[in-house]
Amino acid sequence: MRARLDPARIAGVDQPSRSPTGRVGAGLALVWRAARAIGRGLVGLIGGLVLMVTLLAIVGALLVWLVPGGDSGFSGTSSVNDTWDGSSCASSPLPVMRAAAGGDAAAVREQVDGPQDANVTDDDGRTPLGCAAAGGDLATVRTLLELGADPGSTTEDGDTALVAALVHCNVSLVAPLIAGGADPEAPGSYPVRPMRLAIDLGLRGAVQDLLAAGVPVDDLTGPVSGRAEGRCGAAAPEVIAGRQADSLALVLDAGADPAWVLQQAAMLGEAKLAEAALAAGATVDDGALIVRGDEFERLCRLQLPTARDRGCSVAHSLAHRSAGTSLAQGTYPLPPLLEASGRGHHEVMVLLLRAGADPEASGPANVQAMDAAVERDDPVAIELLRGALVEP
Repeated sequence: MRARLDPARIAGVDQPSRSPTGRVGAGLALVWRAARAIGRGLVGLIGGLVLMVTLLAIVGALLVWLVPGGDSGFSGTSSVNDTWDGSSCASSPLPVMRAAAGGDAAAVREQVDGPQDANVTDDDGRTPLGCAAAGGDLATVRTLLELGADPGSTTEDGDTALVAALVHCNVSLVAPLIAGGADPEAPGSYPVRPMRLAIDLGLRGAVQDLLAAGVPVDDLTGPVSGRAEGRCGAAAPEVIAGRQADSLALVLDAGADPAWVLQQAAMLGEAKLAEAALAAGATVDDGALIVRGDEFERLCRLQLPTARDRGCSVAHSLAHRSAGTSLAQGTYPLPPLLEASGRGHHEVMVLLLRAGADPEASGPANVQAMDAAVERDDPVAIELLRGALVEP
């Protein structure tokens, strides 16, 4: 009769008499079970990693869409920042580049033996003059110009030393660079000229120097951007708006289109600037800001993180939803009152309404100022538009 198998012995509690062959078989079985467990763990691990990478990719895409500089519509924003990153110049393998970035004019003079050395470039096309302009040292800039540095030399992205100086808010270098031969109208990787870059950054002194160099102001178009966010002292949004308004006042006095300046005043919430634009000949319902829809979309992404206007103006986003489709094709006006209402700038609204602005003037997709006020749930704006012209 076949002997009964002892479960305890099968479990390995007491198996002193197991044959070598049996022990090998049991070992293989254990290995097999362990391998299966490990395999299941690896599958789970790989699945988790794939899920994590997917989520990170989605978050990254959202950040690129939302955060300024990712794709802001002013594509040079990120490339200029990367190109003129001070640490890149300071860590260059070229000694003259490091000396220029560090503002060591004496070391630069020792390193440069003629114009060829003064115009040496690194892999990104940076020059000692560009690095010195980004670093902000006037003596080093003057030394390089004296030694034959070309102020018209550009990086791979097309940026000049003047652009580097502006991007880093080094206003004191603008006039010397222009005097040394820099073209005050040559754009860099920003699709705007130095004058607009200076206005956007709120660099009043740079605007003055550019005006003194004869830069025209009759072709300024498009919205003042949020390029100054995080720059030039990283001031609060309202401080930046004030600086931009000061710069706009200068170009208004120099002959810039009053209707365009009025539009910027409505965007920034600067009532004094709006009053000056009206005095200069702007009419209250001028929809001077004619912007392609895709530029507006990118402007919205550029401004989303700012606290000043709760992101992209409600008037803009409301117009997009009302249209039912993207406004990427064509151009459209935006009446100043609609812009001010969409951003909650009550003081400007009062000024415009007292000056005779039509509260029913329509912007894109027939959106009116009241639509924007209701969308914002802004009772002050709603009352103003109903005719109660009370100071906010």
